[in-house]
Amino acid sequence: MTSSLRYLQKSLQASLGRSQAVQELAWMRKELRAFPDSHDTESADSRLATWIKRRIAGEPLQYILGNQPFGPLEIITRSPVLIPRPETEEWVMQLSQRFDPSAREGPVSVLDLCTGTGCIPLMLSHIWSPGKVRALGVDISADAIDLAKENLMKRGAHEAEFLRGDMFDHRFCASISEKGRYDIITCNPPYIPLDEYARLSRSVKDWEDPRALVGEYPVPEDVSRNETIGSSGLRFYARLAELIPDLLVQKEGMAVFEFGHGQGSKVMDILKHLFRQTELWKDHSEKERAFAGWT
Repeated sequence: MTSSLRYLQKSLQASLGRSQAVQELAWMRKELRAFPDSHDTESADSRLATWIKRRIAGEPLQYILGNQPFGPLEIITRSPVLIPRPETEEWVMQLSQRFDPSAREGPVSVLDLCTGTGCIPLMLSHIWSPGKVRALGVDISADAIDLAKENLMKRGAHEAEFLRGDMFDHRFCASISEKGRYDIITCNPPYIPLDEYARLSRSVKDWEDPRALVGEYPVPEDVSRNETIGSSGLRFYARLAELIPDLLVQKEGMAVFEFGHGQGSKVMDILKHLFRQTELWKDHSEKERAFAGWT
């Protein structure tokens, strides 16, 4: 190992803390072994040094490595598309266990709004039997839709379709409803209030699309400087409440929507009248994380 690489590793520890730096370096080295020239020490050290510099500059590790585990899948990640979070993975797994696709004669139809990388419908399609899912993922971001299609191609599957569209666009949503109602609707919407977004770390604000994070529509310009007090971050749940009657099957349907810390009771108040049964699911930290409703 060169002296410059040793210096960079010490700098990474100073930036992240020793424990986190050691863990991330292990992930980097594991990823390095996948490169054809991994046996070439000089090339491997050069690539590792570049990655460490990017990480010290604040770039998320998932963008540097280009992937993120999500359940049984490895999802391709690229800025500015939202990085899949472990908390999302948890409720998707719970959804897969609480909904029985075998009870349907044909494929289960899934609509995933704010689809991002496409990780939610792709994970459901992977867990359930081949041919048991027909999924549509929608996102306002062209970058997100391109990446979701790339993740679909990586799986070599055809069980999902990804469309660019705005869930606040009534004409677009009407075109979706023309395809028929869906057995399952999922959404990990933007839900961070403006004042909270202003306090997020630069590693989030400088790399991930604010439209995937800020729970307002439209997202204000200069959002990173906006410290508006009173923004609830709940705008998307009100819109979901408008869409559910036209998009979700009226009997034996299921909807699961992620929300932020402390928002559970408010999200429940917005959505509960649309379902015969509702629950709030907790994540591994015992924090309420997702709304689930059954028609």
